[in-house]
Amino acid sequence: MAKSSGLTYENIMAELRQQKFRPVYLLMGDEAYYIDLLADYFEKQVLDDMAREFDLTVIYGKDLPDMTTLVSTCQRYPMMGERQVVILKEAQTVDKNKCHWDSLTPYIEHYSPRTILVICYKYGSMDARKQPVKAIESVGGAVLKTAKLYDNQVEPWINNYARANGIQMEQRAVQLLAANLGADLLKIVGEIDKLRVAKPTGQITAADIEKYVGISKDFNTFELISALSQGNAYKCYQITQYFADNEKNNAIQFVLTMLFRYFSQVLILLYLPKEMDRYGKASALGVSPYVMADYENGAKRFDAWKCLHAITWIREADAKSKGVGGVFSSEDIYKELIFKLLN
Repeated sequence: MAKSSGLTYENIMAELRQQKFRPVYLLMGDEAYYIDLLADYFEKQVLDDMAREFDLTVIYGKDLPDMTTLVSTCQRYPMMGERQVVILKEAQTVDKNKCHWDSLTPYIEHYSPRTILVICYKYGSMDARKQPVKAIESVGGAVLKTAKLYDNQVEPWINNYARANGIQMEQRAVQLLAANLGADLLKIVGEIDKLRVAKPTGQITAADIEKYVGISKDFNTFELISALSQGNAYKCYQITQYFADNEKNNAIQFVLTMLFRYFSQVLILLYLPKEMDRYGKASALGVSPYVMADYENGAKRFDAWKCLHAITWIREADAKSKGVGGVFSSEDIYKELIFKLLN
């Protein structure tokens, strides 16, 4: 079987649906969504109902006493079918003093042909230059390394997910999810699935996002940035007051991070070639073309020096929000910051 370098989630899933199994799968990386999808498939689809009772073993990393236990489990003969599935979930939580990954290499090099071993290593990666990663690749196993989406990839991803699942979403609703949930695909999918249950037919709108997800369609970071780009002081104070009054769902550190990112991107926009089209600029900034108006308006309102000052003021606000220099309420921090940004 071909080596696993360059494998994607889609490649692996296509093989599984064709009943083409590899001896060992190492699923690792910062994006847990695809790791969970594959683990779920191995757990529920590879074996039939009867075989799952006897030939499926799921071990959690924190519960693994040593690698010998994992190896012994993999070497066991299946009871009800031609193969068994062994899944090590949360592999990143194994006790490194008791479980040495190099101890797994001999098994990988002489794996049981009747065992499918799946290692789920989330929120990080094993060193690809060392064992057992090299051993997995050398025997034709699969190594999948997932990465978080960039900010400008989130909206297209939501659109594709909704389309693939027969869900209609207005672009404003997509923007709200992307702006407030970031690149956390597990959270995004969870909220979209919740919306699908709450509203099984018809288009999902921004009002639905507010009603079922709890993200206000009028008071959110997306609208705050829009108000700043237009110099609308009243709207800025109104939104930040809402944030201060509802801090549980609008953490000030998150809001400040979004503002920091916005002014950093406006600063970049100011130095992009004037002849570059909107899509080229959106790509350079790492944002969706749908929100470019806010950046273009910002570039007209804030020159480079004002952007640099804004970044400094946002950093100062962040320090105050963490108790540096005294105790400050979020309301006071927001008021001072908005005044500086718009004057």
